Amino acid sequence: MTLSGELDIATAPSLRDQLLPFKYRATRVVYELGHITFLDLGGLRALLSLFDGDIGGVSISEPSRPVRRLLEIVELGSLVAKASVRAADDKASLAV
Repeated sequence: MTLSGELDIATAPSLRDQLLPFKYRATRVVYELGHITFLDLGGLRALLSLFDGDIGGVSISEPSRPVRRLLEIVELGSLVAKASVRAADDKASLAV
């Protein structure tokens, strides 16, 4: 899933609504976040909301600088795939 723009407490409810149909069907998700210009904890919670705290099926591909910074602050840098969406998808497959 490719996202762009700002993902924060104001836009998080809309993202959660869009993710809701996948909540009980998805076993893994790869977010391409290279075009995210701002991310706060509300946005991060929305991204992780599919998995109710079990984030083993989540990978992030090509994170922008703001995304990478927040992930490092909250010690979730391990979610970042080192290369492409394909690599992130492979990483998520191994985590499940």
